[in-house]
Amino acid sequence: MIDRRILLAGLAAAPMAGCAIGPVAADAPAGPALTLVSFNIWHNQGDWAARLPLLVAAIRAADPDVIGLQEVLEDAAVGLPNQAQTLADALGGYAVRFVSTDPEGAPRRYGNALLSRLPVVGFDSRKLQPL
Repeated sequence: MIDRRILLAGLAAAPMAGCAIGPVAADAPAGPALTLVSFNIWHNQGDWAARLPLLVAAIRAADPDVIGLQEVLEDAAVGLPNQAQTLADALGGYAVRFVSTDPEGAPRRYGNALLSRLPVVGFDSRKLQPL
């Protein structure tokens, strides 16, 4: 069994992992930029139709290459198509990868999505076991 003090010390030190990187040379060439944004879109809470154009405007202003979305919903019972696909269609130029623990073809699916305007060369998802 792990001593509680060791566990607490490890948890306290975890955020520091990777922070001890040496200085980067000032003349190091810059690599290509990649812009990422992430939004929790609150599934169907509030007025989705009113929030959608605000979300589109915010994303266009950020001009991201990749968009992460949490709490994405599609619900046939209430006539709500997949929100990630709706957003991608409104933005134009983004491919959608939607992941849900609900089975494919279920009338209601809830999950997360990635939208990318860059080529996606591979995609996989794994269901994590409850803690």
